[in-house]
Amino acid sequence: MPNEGSPRLDVSSGALVRKQISQLYQRADTEQQRRQFLHAIREILKELEQNPTTWGDPLYRTHSYNGVVYRRLSFPILVYYVVFEKDRIVLINRIDPHPGSFLDTEPR
Repeated sequence: MPNEGSPRLDVSSGALVRKQISQLYQRADTEQQRRQFLHAIREILKELEQNPTTWGDPLYRTHSYNGVVYRRLSFPILVYYVVFEKDRIVLINRIDPHPGSFLDTEPR
């Protein structure tokens, strides 16, 4: 449940993540797959703005700037991000297809 009293965090990503999103979207062959993909992206952005520390699974602390790296599945996407709570910043590092999903091109 979002923490209604806290201001939203600033969510950003680099050009590589934007390229990953575009490439993954192009893999969605049907209208249903595109809708599912866009729903996942919207969910990711909403949760990262409102409660990134409770939404994802913490993986490790960064060596500098006191950040924590998280991972979360929003099917069909795995998102990796860093939260810098003191600065109220979330940085999306990487977006991958969930293994075995319609976005995954790796043979299993």
